[in-house]
Amino acid sequence: MNSLGMKIKELRIRDGVSQKDLAKILKIGQTTIANYESDIRQPNLDKLKLIADFFHVSVDELLGRHIFADRQKKPDQNRIINKTDKKSVRVIDYEVFSSSYLSLLLSHNKNDALDYIKSLYREGIDATDIYTHIFKPTLHEAGRLWENGIINVAEEHYITEITQSLISHLSIVNSGVIHSDHRAFVVNVCGEDHLLAGKMIADYFERSHIETYYLGREVPIRSLIDNLISTGAGLIAISATMSENLDKVKEMIENIKRHPKLVNLKVLVGGQAFDHNDDAWKSVGADGTAKTFEEAVVVAHELFSMQGKEQSDE
Repeated sequence: MNSLGMKIKELRIRDGVSQKDLAKILKIGQTTIANYESDIRQPNLDKLKLIADFFHVSVDELLGRHIFADRQKKPDQNRIINKTDKKSVRVIDYEVFSSSYLSLLLSHNKNDALDYIKSLYREGIDATDIYTHIFKPTLHEAGRLWENGIINVAEEHYITEITQSLISHLSIVNSGVIHSDHRAFVVNVCGEDHLLAGKMIADYFERSHIETYYLGREVPIRSLIDNLISTGAGLIAISATMSENLDKVKEMIENIKRHPKLVNLKVLVGGQAFDHNDDAWKSVGADGTAKTFEEAVVVAHELFSMQGKEQSDE
């Protein structure tokens, strides 16, 4: 059962209230709120009533005598209907799943969060749907909470690391030896801290029969070029989150395409750095771009086909 401090924190995050704002409402210091949430201190009865009134819950709920109604939804209440039952309608409430997953992480229930996602996978939700509809909105929401001072950077990193471990787990569960004429590399441009999008797109490629090598970030350009040549890769996908890194993407592409053995290599770019500028991918010298994981797979196969035609015309 969650402690009183965890429940106060859950309600505060649920309503988008920072520790500083809650402290002003209760007329106490922000440090006191932090101590409440860490269970170092306990609010007195008067403060407990004020907290309950502010969040529109009862004191009983704060003390754990009831489970929050909007947190009771479990995977079995949103059970996935068997695909083979043609008379049934498959309804999946991803928003509930994403919210529940984030709530577990914010309460530092690491093992419960891991078991929760694994149970969804066992019930039939595909890993790529978990990436797109649960992990992606969870990470975006965690980023928003951090930017607004509702959670701190350590909590945001914690959510990212747990999600990364789950991506690795699902990748291993679904891994198999892929023999394909289509080979791709996925890298993050130097200076990027957010690597999960690259990991997810690499997994999407693998599932669409593209043999994929994910290298992460900070890869020396000489080593990258050597590996592109030795593996016979036909595509490199470069991810960038921050717009200030677009020049680095352009420099990376120029260095790669300058090599005579990589003249036919296709370059796909994506990430938030390209989302708000429709022509950014052209300005960096890429051959294509995508805003979603599914679109990236489609564009990748189109680029492989284009490459094949170019090679046959030579």
